[in-house]
Amino acid sequence: MSRLRVAVPGIAIVVVLALLFGLGRAFSNQLVVAPPVSPMPQPSITGDSGGNPDPTRPGADSRPAQNLSGVLDGAAFEIRVPADWNGTLLLYAHGLRNTSEARGAPREVSAFLSDKAEELMLEKGYAVAGSAYRQDGWAVAEGIDDMRALFEHFKAVVGQPQTTLMAGFSMGSVIALSELERNELYDGVLAGCPVGAGTPRTFDAMLALSLAYDAVYGWPSNWGTPADVRDDLDFERDVQPTLLQQYGAADGPAKFELIRILAGIPKGAEWWKRVWGFATETRADLERRSGGPVGQNLDHHYAVSPKERNHLNEIGINDQLIDSTISRMSALRIAPGAGRPYAEKYAEFSGLISRPVLLLGTRTDALIPPASSQAYSETVERAQTQQWLANAWTSGKGHCQFSPLQIYTAVEALNTWVQIGTKPEKFPTSQGFITMKPPVWFQP
Repeated sequence: MSRLRVAVPGIAIVVVLALLFGLGRAFSNQLVVAPPVSPMPQPSITGDSGGNPDPTRPGADSRPAQNLSGVLDGAAFEIRVPADWNGTLLLYAHGLRNTSEARGAPREVSAFLSDKAEELMLEKGYAVAGSAYRQDGWAVAEGIDDMRALFEHFKAVVGQPQTTLMAGFSMGSVIALSELERNELYDGVLAGCPVGAGTPRTFDAMLALSLAYDAVYGWPSNWGTPADVRDDLDFERDVQPTLLQQYGAADGPAKFELIRILAGIPKGAEWWKRVWGFATETRADLERRSGGPVGQNLDHHYAVSPKERNHLNEIGINDQLIDSTISRMSALRIAPGAGRPYAEKYAEFSGLISRPVLLLGTRTDALIPPASSQAYSETVERAQTQQWLANAWTSGKGHCQFSPLQIYTAVEALNTWVQIGTKPEKFPTSQGFITMKPPVWFQP
C-alpha cells in the first residue's frame, strides 16, 4: 500500500512528495545494500508477495502481485509490483522536505508521486519503487545512494527488470539527471519540474533574491548575511514573521514585486512564501552540508526592462528606488565560497547523456521556473547530445502540478523510446499538454 509509515530507529522524519524545499542534518556517505535474499523477506522487510515470484520471467502471467516495504540503511522504502508486470521498473526519486516540518512526526514513504498516479502506473503494468532517503533537506548525495540500494534490493527480492527508468521530481530530478550523466545503472530518466540549471546556479538565484531584499529592507543580522545564512535558520520561526510584517505594510506588495523582478523570479503561486523558504532554510541546510556558502554573483548583471520599469512605476515604485536598489545589488560581489565544490558535485550538469531523458514541466512555476528546463536543454546542446533529450510541457499552474494521466503518458513515451528507439515529438493536447518555448535562465 502507498504512503506507508515506517518506524526508523533513532529518527522520525516525514517525507512529503515532490516538495522542493527543506532542511537536513549532516550526511553520511555510507551505503549499505541489502544482500540477496530468498523470496521470503528479511525481518526488516514487510509485505505480501502472494507466492514465490520467478525472477527470470518479468511480465509473466503467473507472477503474483507484490507489496514490499522496509528499511535499507535507515531509508524506508516501498516496492509494488502488479501481477501483470510489463517488465519495466519505475524508480521514484522524490523532492525534498523541510526538516522543521518533519520534526517529531512518523516517516512516510511512497512508491510513487501520488496515490492516484501510483495506482494508474500499476494498472498499466509498471512496477514502482520509492525510497524516503535517510535524511530530509537537500539530500541529493543520500538520495543517490539510497536509490541505488533500493534498485539492488529490488533485483534481489523481485528479479532483474527488462527496463529500469528513474522518475525524479523537483530535487529528485537532480538525483536522476546526475545519475544518468555519471553512470549507466538506469535505461532512461523522466525529470519532472526539473532543477535543470543544477544546484550551483539555482542557489546563485537565491543569492540574487537575498541581495535584492537586502538592498530594499536591509538583511536582519539574526539571519546571518545575504551571502552566508545562519546554518540553523528556520523559515517559519525566524524569517516568515519579519516578511509578513513587511509585506503587510502599505508599500509592501510593491517592494516585494521589485525584489521579485530584480531576482528574476517569475510570477506564480509559490511566490513569495515557498520561494523564500527555499532561499533561506533550504540554503541554510545546503550550506551546513557543504561546509560553507554556495552562491556567487561575479558574473551576474542586474537590471529591469523598460516594460518592467513601467510596471513598477504604475504600482508606486519610483525610478530612484529602482536604480538605487540595482546599484546596491551590483556593488556587492560574492565569490564562490567553501561550499561550492559540494554543490557542483551534487550536482552541476555536463549534458553528457547517452540514454533517453524526458523533461516534464508546467506552464508556470515560481519555485523551479520553466527557465530551469531550458538551462538543461542548453547544457545538452553544448555537449552535442540533444538526440537523447526530449521536452514535454503541460498547462499546469504551479510546482509539479501534473495530472496522473500526464505522468503516465510521459512515462509511456519514455519507455517506448528506451525500448524501440522512437523519440517522442508530440504529446496529446487533449490531456493538457501544450507547445511552449520557455525563457532562458536569467543569469549566466
